[in-house]
Amino acid sequence: MTSILLPNEYFKKLDQSYQKCIVELEKELNETLWYDSALKSEIIDKFSDKYLMPKEIWDKRIDLQSLDANPNPKAEYKKIKEKALTHFYSKRKHPIYYRDPNRKLLKAKFLPAIFPLYEELQITFGEIEENDNDKFDQKYIEYCLTFPHWRLEECLKEFDEISVTPIPKRVFKKYKNVKELYDKIKLSENDLNQWFKCLLESEDDDFIMHNIEYSIGTDLTNKDLWKLYIQYLRDSKKYNEMVNVYSKYCRFFLDDFEMLNEYKIEAEKYKIENINKMAEFTQSVNDSMFVKYDLQICKKSLHENIYLQSFSLPKIFIRYILDTSNAYTLFNIYQSCKYFYHIHPKPICHKFSVQQQIMKQEIIFNGQSLEINVKKHETQMFKNFYISNNIEFNSPKFPYSLSNLINVLYKCDAKYLNIYGQNLNLDEFKFLAGHGNIKKLIFYNVKITNPDGSLIFLEDILSITPKIYHIRMRSSFLNINSQTFQILSKLKFENKFEFFFISIASGEADSNEFCEFLKVIFL
Repeated sequence: MTSILLPNEYFKKLDQSYQKCIVELEKELNETLWYDSALKSEIIDKFSDKYLMPKEIWDKRIDLQSLDANPNPKAEYKKIKEKALTHFYSKRKHPIYYRDPNRKLLKAKFLPAIFPLYEELQITFGEIEENDNDKFDQKYIEYCLTFPHWRLEECLKEFDEISVTPIPKRVFKKYKNVKELYDKIKLSENDLNQWFKCLLESEDDDFIMHNIEYSIGTDLTNKDLWKLYIQYLRDSKKYNEMVNVYSKYCRFFLDDFEMLNEYKIEAEKYKIENINKMAEFTQSVNDSMFVKYDLQICKKSLHENIYLQSFSLPKIFIRYILDTSNAYTLFNIYQSCKYFYHIHPKPICHKFSVQQQIMKQEIIFNGQSLEINVKKHETQMFKNFYISNNIEFNSPKFPYSLSNLINVLYKCDAKYLNIYGQNLNLDEFKFLAGHGNIKKLIFYNVKITNPDGSLIFLEDILSITPKIYHIRMRSSFLNINSQTFQILSKLKFENKFEFFFISIASGEADSNEFCEFLKVIFL
């Protein structure tokens, strides 16, 4: 016997009884009119009700659905997806079927910033206002840092960029632990027993189950993995899930009567009916609501009940420590005693966001971050602020508002700059980026000028951003010339670039030098 739908080598590994069922299915499909996708879909659906179906036949079923003139295709696709996942479907041909944000997969594909599937999430994160995607992204990415997968480093970067506070120690510690475990799991991929033991080290039932089921789905004929999974569920006292997996096994290995007998005994023992549905799960995370920024309350809290302190160190040393501390150290010093803030009042802002949009409140204070309505803000309110991580400034109607803000700020160590419609001079840009920690730079219609009023060159920007790995610039106020990319190729960047885009720059570049530059930053 041979199969049309299944690879020949795979088909040979199937039980003879299951082979006959496949051949009969294919015969029935062939006897159906070629254009009758609805009838073909019905035939495959009946087969999947009775037997566990390989991913190749699920591919066929999904393809048929795209040909069916269904009045509600989204609902029908969702229905098929849910059923396919109960059959451990893991085929990459149809990304929407494995980009499931509810599954803790080693090969996870989902990130909110690139593939929004909010309506499919069964995970909850406390009270988050409707359509508040930024806050949801932060909570979901923090959740993605709690289990091993191949995009952990990307998630950490994303979390660092969008968070409203510095990365908490508990989050970074968890990241390091799961990253170490992920590397360990990858090294053991060719040893099934060792790989399985590494999964168990996570002590995360959802992670363990999702990845075992995904792996089973890549090769349903792997009996050893099936049996390891059943034993794990038995040891974990997950009897409902165990009986369900027994049922799936017996609907695929039709000639394994020993396992069929075990299935009947276990089902009777635990009085469990067959359940063909992936377990849903939720996670509750306590969340604080946004609060309105009230400067008077802050002043009262910071300046009441302050006592002069006496230290063994001379005051000049203490001043030196305060003046030279980075934001993280300074924040911890402030936390230790109000007196330090009293003698060195530099409010630390993790993320400073100015948006030209309608907001219910003029200023929103969230964690250690501020979001401001550009129409209402006054720069003096932010005098001596220390911006430590991120600046988002969207104010094209007021092109000098960022320049005015810089004049009153104490310091800026931001790693992420996202600026739209602003005019700056070179010194002001150096204030924002001269510390050398910029990792991501997004400029739209940003004009930066030299002291003589001329536009700066691209190399003037990148020469002070050695840690950058993402740059996106769309502006007619950016200068390049035939030497630009030759100069840039000689710069020492600490990271390989992930993204490079410039548009509407003034001047002409050497195309060969540009190609060489791309090789330097990406390869």
